[in-house]
This record gives sequence, C-alpha cells and structure tokens, in this order.
Amino acid sequence: MGNESSSRREQREQYEAEVERLEKQARKNFDKRVKTYNYAYHGPYDYYINWCHAEYELECIPESCRQGSRYR
Repeated sequence: MGNESSSRREQREQYEAEVERLEKQARKNFDKRVKTYNYAYHGPYDYYINWCHAEYELECIPESCRQGSRYR
C-alpha cells in the first residue's frame, strides 16, 4: 500500500515537470512569434496577439491530454 502512494506521487511529479517544461517552451514560442510580427504578413496586431495566446494555451496541454480528430 505504501508503494501506491509513492507511485502516485512520482506520477504527479512527472506530470508537473512535463507541464512546466511545456509552459517554458510555449513561452519561448510565444515570445518568438511576437518578436517576428509583421503587419503585412500577419495582419492586425490585436488579432495576431490573440492567435499567439491561443497557440500558447494549446502548446501547454500535456501530450497525455491531447486527443480528438481536430487536435493537430
């Protein structure tokens, strides 16, 4: 019984580490996208920033939670 608790704790710690890694990478991608903004290519700034925020949120979703035919 003691092993179940430590196993769950290890799984939770692994999951939290994965989420932290994904958030860090998503933040880098977000910053890169904002820095490369070009009105002629990306259109209005407000729309582009909203798109960047949406991409950030999608990139923060752990692999184990991604599912469905519409997920890319």
